[in-house]
Amino acid sequence: MSTEQRTDSGVSRGAEPYSCHHFARLRDVEVIANSNGWATSMRQLEPGPLRLDGVVVAVNTATVLDVAVSHRVEIRGRTQSGTVAVVLPQRDTRLWLNGYEQTSTTAMAIPPGSTISAWSREAARLSVALMPAALPVLERYFCREDARALASGEALRAYSARPGDVLEKIATTFCTPERADAHGDDGETTHWRSAPNPARDRGSFQVICRAVDHIDANLGGPISSTDLTVAAASSLSKLERTFRQEIGLTPSEYIRARRLSAARKELRSGYARQVAAVAFDNGFRHLGRFSGAYRQFFGELPSETLSVTRRLPISG
Repeated sequence: MSTEQRTDSGVSRGAEPYSCHHFARLRDVEVIANSNGWATSMRQLEPGPLRLDGVVVAVNTATVLDVAVSHRVEIRGRTQSGTVAVVLPQRDTRLWLNGYEQTSTTAMAIPPGSTISAWSREAARLSVALMPAALPVLERYFCREDARALASGEALRAYSARPGDVLEKIATTFCTPERADAHGDDGETTHWRSAPNPARDRGSFQVICRAVDHIDANLGGPISSTDLTVAAASSLSKLERTFRQEIGLTPSEYIRARRLSAARKELRSGYARQVAAVAFDNGFRHLGRFSGAYRQFFGELPSETLSVTRRLPISG
């Protein structure tokens, strides 16, 4: 009987230790990623009940997350000091990642201690492989030059990559720790190049990041257009154009989505007591308008979210 089995993520099961778990909530993405060296948050950015289908595969010291979401999302976080993240959009996914347009034929390897800012243009499916940043480990997958570049803090980007090949190679490499030449057999399909952060549209990416940082710091209070343009070091017209081009939303639509997502996270935390308090904490001053916007965005009233949460045990 063959010992190799293919998981939903496209990774073949070859050797132990191996584990595979499914998940279906945004907060599961955060918990799983955070426990594997990637401090991150994933947020819904457009209205409609979100459907999420995910699987996490652990193969020895590497972990692969495969996530499919039905709506536009934002991913922001940081790789920890001992972890490299390889991000691979799947199928027709278009992802704006650290200033680069990523599609299903590209991959990005992000060095340890780096920030990650990504926005999908529509429904998305992507895989993220997390692996130790130790140079001897990286040299089992990447060529020596690329491994050293990653270990020293340089991001890499692969062109004409096939996600299935990359994931299969990661699984093969980490299923067989004794292999020292694992990087040699996929040279024809994956070519890594330096990816300065960010190289494409640096101005646009920095404008977005400065604006989002300001929004993060003031989510519960008023955010005026003047304050936002000052924080982003941009004119209002450029700021709105950049948001539409790169995120697909206006700044005001983005702020509204962020506030609603933050309110939903709080309502589902198990610690919220009153809908009105949650609304106020997240920048909404009119309870009726908040409830209507929340229902349009998530398909249920905030009181329904809170009611369901109260009947569930508090969990991470």
